[in-house]
Amino acid sequence: MNPGIIASIAAIGVFCLTLGLSYPLLALILDGMGLSPGMIGLNAAMTPLGIIASSPFIPPIARRFGAWFVCVFSLCLAAVLLMLMAVFRDVTIWFLLRFLLGIANTVIFVTSETWINQLAPPKIRGRIIGLYTTVAAADLQPAARPFRIDRILDAYGAHCRQCPPSDTHRVVG
Repeated sequence: MNPGIIASIAAIGVFCLTLGLSYPLLALILDGMGLSPGMIGLNAAMTPLGIIASSPFIPPIARRFGAWFVCVFSLCLAAVLLMLMAVFRDVTIWFLLRFLLGIANTVIFVTSETWINQLAPPKIRGRIIGLYTTVAAADLQPAARPFRIDRILDAYGAHCRQCPPSDTHRVVG
């Protein structure tokens, strides 16, 4: 299989993993920090706001710097942004980090969508896109099974007020 197709499928997997895990996990962490549901919702809204704000600018940026560079940069940026959320416990900073995560994820999504459509050979395009969308729909949750919610929350120093005691947590997915 073409390495570009594999990269595209991997990129959409990362996109779905960062969104699929960050929304519930960060909501639980913010809840454990004692934030109101309204503030948690406002904070969660920053990612889609970043998606909406950045969408028109991605094609010209990809043309100028190259789609491969922009996608790899965004993959690295998404990883750094998620790590910075563990470093900074300030909700105000999280608003900016989640907005930037929305931008990084949009670049990953747009470039992977473009690649898959350009690189899939016409004879097997349906199968390739089927695999691509399966990875996207699966959200790679089975890959996250080793990560238990209570361990992740403990790593952040947060505890969910609405979760059962730690020994009854089950794996993600």
